Amino acid sequence: MLPGLLPGRYSRVSGRTGVKTNRKDGWCDCDHDRFGDNSRVTVTRFIQLSEKSVQRQYVDRSRIFNSIPSQTINGNRTTMNQVIIPGITSFLIMFTVSFANAQENATAQEDKKDKQPPVEVAVAEGNVKMLAPAAWKKIKPKINFIEAEFQIAPVEGDKNNGRLTVMAAGGSVQQNIDRWIGQFKQSDGTTTKSKTKSEKMEVNGMPVHMVDISGNFMEGMGGPFGPKTERVDYRMLGAIIETDNDGRYFVKLYGPEKTIDKQAANFKKMIQSIKVVD
Repeated sequence: MLPGLLPGRYSRVSGRTGVKTNRKDGWCDCDHDRFGDNSRVTVTRFIQLSEKSVQRQYVDRSRIFNSIPSQTINGNRTTMNQVIIPGITSFLIMFTVSFANAQENATAQEDKKDKQPPVEVAVAEGNVKMLAPAAWKKIKPKINFIEAEFQIAPVEGDKNNGRLTVMAAGGSVQQNIDRWIGQFKQSDGTTTKSKTKSEKMEVNGMPVHMVDISGNFMEGMGGPFGPKTERVDYRMLGAIIETDNDGRYFVKLYGPEKTIDKQAANFKKMIQSIKVVD
């Protein structure tokens, strides 16, 4: 049974223009156009008769063609392949072109955002400022002690967004680095500490401690004391900034490894832009 048709038997289309082919329980009214050496059948309507009423249904021509394996029209044999395959090919070409255009537009939009001026981020009641890429989306922090938070779109192949947070916290520099290391596990059984990269630099007269960690990230849902979700193949870039009057500030970027790989240079630029204005 064709989709959208009432139960019952239907006649095949006639090879002559405007001919109504009678059957016991139904008939169809068909036209055909002549194109060179081949003929094309165009079904205009398909009608089924019942004892009490006539119910008329208009049917997509491709559905009708599916009910006609092959037939002879004006001496020319037309098969399903001659009718359906060119249509499918045209559709696939159109789909491919549309998809390519969509990808190109998305890339253009991303490039446009990358060229926009950076966004200023102010914390410590406006005393500490830094610049974030315009392509990063600023959102409301999920936890109240986070002063600024950004969402970073994933690259192709990654499912989850990247996340950047800025906050103040207590504890020594090493204690916080160890806390970050403790948030990761290694699939090969080695210690995360042995694979952690760290360096110390100075930005505008302030000591800054940079940390780079990769592995399976144990993400806390609802804060550090909430349940943990293991995120496989994640990367974290962290920076601890020591200010004279506003304590230590922590900037942390983490997410799927490939997504963070792409943002590593932007993260470093953000840290190098930090300044104290009090």
